[in-house]
Amino acid sequence: MPDFDVVVIGGGPAGATAAGLLGTWLTVRTARRAFPMRWTFDAGLARQMLAIAWPAAVLEVVVMVYSKASYQFLKGVDDPAAAGVYALADRFSAPVLSLASAVVASSLPSVARMAASGDTHGLWAIYRKAVRRSLLVLVPIAGLAAAAAPWLLERFFREYVGAELPFRLLLLGVLFMFLNQISSMFI
Repeated sequence: MPDFDVVVIGGGPAGATAAGLLGTWLTVRTARRAFPMRWTFDAGLARQMLAIAWPAAVLEVVVMVYSKASYQFLKGVDDPAAAGVYALADRFSAPVLSLASAVVASSLPSVARMAASGDTHGLWAIYRKAVRRSLLVLVPIAGLAAAAAPWLLERFFREYVGAELPFRLLLLGVLFMFLNQISSMFI
């Protein structure tokens, strides 16, 4: 069996920066192998893209701050059990956001084609339908998850029995974040 060396990048801002730089380097290297052409920078195109895409960029920053800012507030809490309960509730709500990301990623090409065609009335109709269908699917799932939270915690995570209320509150926030992600696709 071969012996492998493993490089572990530490946590915190330095580790996140190093991981991001490593990921960027690997992406560029792979892209250059897959698409062997000379890459050039077009400043006019970059300005045009920034002018078009700035609302989506602002929205993504707001979503990231909204989803992770609570952990900064938890640093001031002296009770590690309360922080653990919140973290568990946050982990339980994460699958809903993963579903939202999958829906947005799979729908984006169709929405982009409609936007490029200039059919704003059709685009608004699709947006309303997407929000309506999302609510019709997610509200019952969220209701069931909120109702089942005490049972799930009692059955599988006894040490976090007190997480029902944070889980329910985060689930409500996640529903709004889901709708926000769908809305950002139509910007």
